Amino acid sequence: MCDLRRWETCPPEVMEFFDTTTRILTDCGLRYQAILTGMALQKMVVDEYAHSPHQKPLLLQYFESEESALGWLRSKLRQS
Repeated sequence: MCDLRRWETCPPEVMEFFDTTTRILTDCGLRYQAILTGMALQKMVVDEYAHSPHQKPLLLQYFESEESALGWLRSKLRQS
């Protein structure tokens, strides 16, 4: 689960950090990411780094509450 509700916009070079971090995490087995966000801009940024052509598949879902995000993640773990 990634909580971006208090995250503000950042300079473009931070995208390289997101891209590298996501690549490392997906190489380690990350397949599902529940994202808590309140801004459309955050969704756009997350979608860009998560769906990069050189990324392994990563299923994202956006949520407004931690409870619903954790419920979704638990359901995905049960399916695995």
